[in-house]
Amino acid sequence: MKKIMKLLSILFFCLLLTGYLKSKNSSPQFPAGSPPSPLLEKTNQVTLILDLGSGEISTFSAVIAKTAFEALEKVAEKQNFKIEVQEYDFGILVQSINGLKNTPEKAWFYYVNNQMADKSADKLELKDGDQVFWKYEKSSF
Repeated sequence: MKKIMKLLSILFFCLLLTGYLKSKNSSPQFPAGSPPSPLLEKTNQVTLILDLGSGEISTFSAVIAKTAFEALEKVAEKQNFKIEVQEYDFGILVQSINGLKNTPEKAWFYYVNNQMADKSADKLELKDGDQVFWKYEKSSF
């Protein structure tokens, strides 16, 4: 009987230790519907390049943004220039940056890591280290 009690005590101790170690290695759980703490959210630092179409190119490093549009908004605020947009069902379309408006000849397009975007700028989520290139150029469409 003493051997059985000793084995049960050892087994109980092992189960407790396993549960403790498992809880130390798991990621934190949040109640349903509650967002994680801002301290735990990943921030993306991206580079934004702005080509005004006249050979004037400006580069802004370490812009913290989740989307291509947020990166543009932050740079515009910091550099004190205006952005005009039009909202559609598919998302936001940039109509004007720093007074340069979309026309039938030229318009604002953006690229992420040298690839033309396939979503509106407010829908395309960025990754850390991405390069966002806004360019005022002739349409190829």
